[in-house]
Amino acid sequence: MEFNVPKIFLSQVTDKHQVEDFIGKLGSDRLSICAQEAPWLMAWQEAYASLNGIELFYVTGEVEVDGQSGSRPAFFLPLQGDVRRGVKTLSFAGANRANQMSGLWAKEALKQIDTDVLADALRDFARERGFDLIIFDNLLPELDGARHPLMSGDAQPSVHPVFIGNHEGPFADYLLASHSKASRKKQRKKKQNLQDAGDYKVVRAVSAEDRKAGLEAFQDQRTKRHHLTGIPNVFATPEGNQFLAALLDAGAKDPASGLTLWWLECAGAIRATYLCTHEDHRLICYTNSIAHDELTQHSPGVILLYDILEACWTDAERFTIDLGLGHERYKQSLSEPVSMATVYLPVTLKGRMFIKALTSVARLKSRLRQSKTIWSAIRFLRKIKAQRQDAPSSDS
Repeated sequence: MEFNVPKIFLSQVTDKHQVEDFIGKLGSDRLSICAQEAPWLMAWQEAYASLNGIELFYVTGEVEVDGQSGSRPAFFLPLQGDVRRGVKTLSFAGANRANQMSGLWAKEALKQIDTDVLADALRDFARERGFDLIIFDNLLPELDGARHPLMSGDAQPSVHPVFIGNHEGPFADYLLASHSKASRKKQRKKKQNLQDAGDYKVVRAVSAEDRKAGLEAFQDQRTKRHHLTGIPNVFATPEGNQFLAALLDAGAKDPASGLTLWWLECAGAIRATYLCTHEDHRLICYTNSIAHDELTQHSPGVILLYDILEACWTDAERFTIDLGLGHERYKQSLSEPVSMATVYLPVTLKGRMFIKALTSVARLKSRLRQSKTIWSAIRFLRKIKAQRQDAPSSDS
């Protein structure tokens, strides 16, 4: 018996209005990720792509309608072109400023998409534009309970997992079920110590003035963290600050389309910040900062996170917490590591050969991070390097 596999048609849109119009056609119930919705993409494009001359390819996908002439909108893939060691690659736009990527997908069209047909269409699209390789980094292997449509070709484990927690019931019930009596007592004690410092408050930065003040505190705290630990502040550039400011402006209009900044303040100073996206029963914690001072020992960042959860997590039947990348201890009771994948779609022989180099580097990074001894040594050396760079130079 022969089965007709629906054809896939790819096109390209260029400006903001075309992007917004096509994404709207995917439906309000589209399978989405905030880093690939229009407000986030436009903030990234204006801050990074425009300044660095990055070539963008906003790819729209439609699928053939069964038994009818014509097609209907099915997915949207924001891509960028790069040259890596002489190899021309297509990858997700803004992937270096996001924790995970996915593309946007019309829910009703998802089951019609054949992964092999889609892969072939994408290769044709890339070949016509002179690219050697397509790379989809940090994909969750499943989408809406089914295999992700982009999970074809040569899929390899990503270096980092993403930390996600799916919970049921109200916040108070979650605390009782997941935290021991001793753990809850320790957390209450830390919060009490912060409150005893005076003028304790948690602020959701709504006004333009609050957004500016919160962002300045975030940047200052992340920069000081770099000096102390060697962990870079990837937003410590004019374009990085512009990017976050634009997302905070978008989040003030719609918390699901941009970022909302929260801060914990006590004793007259901001002690921690969190930049999040909140949509229905899902909180995505994008990035955060803490002050390194006399109150750091009371974990102001963790206390702030739990205050945010209490504010956002109402008596919902379900609630999802996305804590992004990075193995921090506080994530253990809130989430679990979820493995992601990187998919390679070679277009030319040069691209196919380059995959071997990329996968070898990825495996090496994974081994280094999995070794506590080696990774501790790397972090120590990174810290020493940062401190030496910050040390004042002496006249010779």
